[in-house]
Amino acid sequence: MFDMQAIRERLDTYIDLKGHKVSEEMIDMFVERVIYRGVVNGNDEFLWVMNLSGDTTDTSAKYRIRGYDKAYADSLKDDRNFNIVARMLIPLEECKRYCEEEAHRMYKKNNWKPITLKIAIL
Repeated sequence: MFDMQAIRERLDTYIDLKGHKVSEEMIDMFVERVIYRGVVNGNDEFLWVMNLSGDTTDTSAKYRIRGYDKAYADSLKDDRNFNIVARMLIPLEECKRYCEEEAHRMYKKNNWKPITLKIAIL
């Protein structure tokens, strides 16, 4: 169904593992949309919908659930409507490390929740 060789070539082109960061080009190329689903089970939940075709898409200012009618907003919160291939939890310790070491900002525990990240493929 997917051209795995083409996907590997695109990933090899855009991933710099030495920097431990995802390049903006890779996000533009593979992330179709990022949906913030709100607080679910005490965690902030994000769904990254990946487009493996490699066609660049504009991801700015898209897919805020509050901007849609209730039925469509509810459908964006339902896992059954997406092909979810991975789930991960980013604990508060990692959020703190990111704040202090990557963003060079003060970590305020009250402003953070653990993050649930789900990855779906179109």
